[in-house]
Amino acid sequence: MSGKSHKAMSDADWISRLKKFASTGVWPSNEGNRPAPRQKKWHEIYQRIEKCPLQSRGQRTLLGGVLKCTCGFHTQKQSTASAAPAQTVQQPAPTVPAQEVMETRQLEAQPQPPSTPSVASKISPQLSMFTKPRFSGSHIAAAKPNLSVARRPSQVDVQPSSAVCSASTPSTATQDLQVSAPVLTSTTAVTSSTEPSSIVSTAPSGSLLQAPSGVPLPRLWAETLPPEDHKWIASRLFKMGSKGKPELRDNLQLWYYPPQPALTYNQAPAPDRFFCHSLLLWMPYKLWRVKVLCPNPACGQHQLTGGGLHKRARQVLDIDRMYNMVTETLICTKCKASHVSWSQTVLQQLDLGHRSEFRVILTQK
Repeated sequence: MSGKSHKAMSDADWISRLKKFASTGVWPSNEGNRPAPRQKKWHEIYQRIEKCPLQSRGQRTLLGGVLKCTCGFHTQKQSTASAAPAQTVQQPAPTVPAQEVMETRQLEAQPQPPSTPSVASKISPQLSMFTKPRFSGSHIAAAKPNLSVARRPSQVDVQPSSAVCSASTPSTATQDLQVSAPVLTSTTAVTSSTEPSSIVSTAPSGSLLQAPSGVPLPRLWAETLPPEDHKWIASRLFKMGSKGKPELRDNLQLWYYPPQPALTYNQAPAPDRFFCHSLLLWMPYKLWRVKVLCPNPACGQHQLTGGGLHKRARQVLDIDRMYNMVTETLICTKCKASHVSWSQTVLQQLDLGHRSEFRVILTQK
């Protein structure tokens, strides 16, 4: 008897695939499928990379600054504008008479006054150094210098005699930039034009790899609802209560519609947004506080009370679409009988206006 062996991929394999996706903008064809929604940890990271501003190539802020990475998987390349080190070509020395060589050595042996080092020219501030945050507010209204991105040094014509002095003298612009924003945790040093600029790359931290915990659906709802509707239904209907359990939100309505897909995408989107279904929340007692009586004659027309959500959801086939339907359970406190709100016992007691809202013909599964 041969058993099926399947080994789950390690974290290093997933991170390698996500880094390739962030660097190229396209999921590699030889790396298998994208993370599925059931793989919450890696699916959330995939969506963060897809929504990162750096995935849209060639975009800048309103002030011309470079966009920042929000996913932690984009590493910027080193600036190519830095000048390459000067290449020295050794040429054969011309023949000089011995008398001229002796005179030259005597002149070099004489003490010379120390040369004053030339002060490096201070880099003038530009508008791209200051970027406004995308989300404004009273606490971040002022513009702050953007030190997380290396700025290309300006090209200045330097004479050969002063090139060595300017390279050995530290630039004063680095000290000014570091003092102006002491609250930033990481700064990029601005070097001279003869050295390549260094950029601090941010690696994905451990908190990023952990998917945020949302409000879960009821257990049997998750089994009967389509997977593409789980996320938006849970966020629209439920909230986390004070006891740590999901509760229904206030101001419920009869119909709920899924979020519409965007008009344009920079990358290939996930198909879930295009296949979501609407939701009919059939809860006449909770929505309209209708009076429903128990059909048992022994109870003496005792009024039914709310008993919570029905444990299963159903799918309805409409003329041109399909949609989901959930309901509530009503309980009689005398005979302890429970009735579902879409049953004929409840529907026959509704007035014409509320009864006309329920246009579903129920069939047995």
